[in-house]
Amino acid sequence: MLPTTDKMLINRDFNNITEKRKLILNKGQLNIVWVGTSYNLPNLQIVCEDLENSAKELSKRNINVTFFVISNKPLYYEFANINLENITWKREIVKDYFERSHIGLMPLVNNQYNRGKGGFKLIQYLSSGIVTFGSDVGMNGEIITNNTGFISNDSWANKIVEIASSPDYWEKLSRSAFSRYETKFSYKRNLDKINKILEE
Repeated sequence: MLPTTDKMLINRDFNNITEKRKLILNKGQLNIVWVGTSYNLPNLQIVCEDLENSAKELSKRNINVTFFVISNKPLYYEFANINLENITWKREIVKDYFERSHIGLMPLVNNQYNRGKGGFKLIQYLSSGIVTFGSDVGMNGEIITNNTGFISNDSWANKIVEIASSPDYWEKLSRSAFSRYETKFSYKRNLDKINKILEE
């Protein structure tokens, strides 16, 4: 089984991008991203309160939170402590926002449809070295590890606060995320496997 992968979002200069993101975090700015079609926005709604709680705690530590929602329709939610940016999806702009983001989200309601998802969103995050947060539904549990992010159907708030409060910890997870993409989910890995099957 080969999960869908993406080579278009890979950072050409991963070390430079990582250092820039770490500097942003050191200056007290956490950027969270979610990308998906409007059909999946209800999945995002289930963690909005959690995000608000984490942002409220981070504000006490002088850390601001911006949430990039990249979709064909906007997310409607009244955050008190989060700067919500609804961005109309265009493939050419996604990479720019990914290169500015620290944490990528894939919350899922536990239903039959979502249990069939292949975790493409998470693989896109990994390819950009974004720390991944996902619900333990479908393929998510096979993609996210303790070294790349956090998987749970319970609260995410404390873990978000922990990562945002330690740029060094965030960097460690970010580098592990990119490494996991390269070794498990990369375009080259999939292509090599497909070629091997065809040769047989």
